[in-house]
Amino acid sequence: MRDPIRAPSRLPLLALAGALLLAVLAGMASAPPAEPGAPMALGPLPAADPTVPTTGSSTDLEPTDKQREATRQLARQLERAHYLEMDLDDELSARLFDRYLDALDPSRVYLTEGDVARFLPWRTRMDEALRGGDLSVAFEMYNLWRTRQAARTEWLLERLAGELDDLPFGPENTLELDRREVPWAADEAELDAYWNRRLASLILDQQLRDRTLEEATESLVDRYEEQQRRSAQTVAQDVFRVFTNSLASSYDPHTQYLVPRAAENFEMRMSLGFEGIGALLRPDGEFARVERIIPGGPAEAQGELQANDRILGVAQGEEDMVDVVGWRLDDAVDLIRGPKGTTVRLLVRAADAPEAAAPKTISIVRDQVKLEEQAATSEVVEEEA
Repeated sequence: MRDPIRAPSRLPLLALAGALLLAVLAGMASAPPAEPGAPMALGPLPAADPTVPTTGSSTDLEPTDKQREATRQLARQLERAHYLEMDLDDELSARLFDRYLDALDPSRVYLTEGDVARFLPWRTRMDEALRGGDLSVAFEMYNLWRTRQAARTEWLLERLAGELDDLPFGPENTLELDRREVPWAADEAELDAYWNRRLASLILDQQLRDRTLEEATESLVDRYEEQQRRSAQTVAQDVFRVFTNSLASSYDPHTQYLVPRAAENFEMRMSLGFEGIGALLRPDGEFARVERIIPGGPAEAQGELQANDRILGVAQGEEDMVDVVGWRLDDAVDLIRGPKGTTVRLLVRAADAPEAAAPKTISIVRDQVKLEEQAATSEVVEEEA
């Protein structure tokens, strides 16, 4: 998987501010949650603006009991043990609300002023929700953003399928590149105008790279269809990760909360090794594509799996093959990784094979994979006096 977690640039600060969070995480991952109490009653949310299109929206995501319990523990531990000794109060609640909103829509291109106003009554009440493990507002905000993003992506695909001559290509048109401080759009019409300008800019950028209008349009359609596929794979853990990291970074920018999968990847990078086949994967449409083979790993020793091969299925030993086309990349990676000495079978279409060619099955015995190229190095340089 490509760069599953970025190694922090300031390890001492992460060790100081983040070790506690890792400890909380370890407890939540290995033990059943305590019986959750009643969530904080923050009152009903105002109804969404009925004039805003919701085309493309999918089933709303909901938090799990484990996530509610983890939220309670995280809020408690941050307030009691974080080295900055900050109170979980209205001020921190407002900071969390703003950070979470920025994490969802940093360029302010999906949500409107009315969408944001719908949640403003809870800006200084997130602290109450955290203490009670109430994630309802956090998930409501994410679900609304996800609905707006899905509707906008559908709008873009419909726009690209039609006539593009009316896009604002003229030199009198401008496009804000940094929109972090711009006011939220008053309505969908204002966002439509922005996206028309952005679409014109994207097409012009493609044409500056010597692509025809047809090629530019095809490239953008592929981009937004891929965005649709990724959005459809969103799960509750993704919402929880964004929200808890917004909370942790509200204390200081070097504090992070690692959900179980991120914690595993962090441990892997810190130990410079893991048990698996020794291949880095990246998403490629519906497929998991091999980006590169790690030197000295089982895949290199076996010799058949090559860079740019696409993995269509995964099987454990002699068990039935599981079709992983269309899966989230991290879920496919979980199937491929496994204990040292066990066998995994991969259904693979070679990079140079035509689409009509039958895929081949490759068996690889998992082993310890060393990430030696990521190890820190030192050198002593002696200078003559």
